Amino acid sequence: MKRILVFSLLACSATFAQQQQPPAGRALYYFGFLESPPDRPKWSAEESKAKQAAHLAHINKMADMGKLVAAGPFVDGGKLRGVFVFKGENLEEITALANQDPLVQANALKLTLHPWWGPPDIGEEYKRMQKASGGQMQDSMMRAGTCIVRGDASAWKPGELTKALLATPKVLAAGAFPGGNDPLGVLVVEAQEAEAVKTLVSANPAFASGKLTCEFHPWMFAKGTFSKP
Repeated sequence: MKRILVFSLLACSATFAQQQQPPAGRALYYFGFLESPPDRPKWSAEESKAKQAAHLAHINKMADMGKLVAAGPFVDGGKLRGVFVFKGENLEEITALANQDPLVQANALKLTLHPWWGPPDIGEEYKRMQKASGGQMQDSMMRAGTCIVRGDASAWKPGELTKALLATPKVLAAGAFPGGNDPLGVLVVEAQEAEAVKTLVSANPAFASGKLTCEFHPWMFAKGTFSKP
């Protein structure tokens, strides 16, 4: 029997997100963290290459379907390996699609999905750039600092948290996870190294006061993924 390792937040969190209207200028996504499980299988170099190729092919398939709007690895070598961002309100459909990923099916990755109120046009600028280049974009990846935002969920309403995150300098994207759980949301800033990200978030009163904290990860994703925060 295949061991499917895609987990979502509690169903009540997803229902909570779907029942609420996102704040002005936000859209509902599902933000997924890809994690390396402790019992990840060990493969030969040839097997790993084949599995990675199948994984990338599935990413392209999900993107072509218009479901996956952002993806890419964390490059700090930690347990968290990367991110999937799905657009749409049907969590069951998104979960079923993610379950088909060859690395998920092989227990090489575990995906945790969070409802997320992000900017409404994620991936649209990338598609425009791809079309303009005839699908031949060169050097299409960029690196940015990502904060998994943590804090006391009871101290924030999702709309207020999103507004607070957007006050960060050089923000590329920001939004709350509206389920009332930890983590509270995600912040992506135009900086690559941990110290530079720390400087930016320290200029935000919500982080400077200690009400919010940043779990930093450097994230690689396609240029044009985020055109407005």
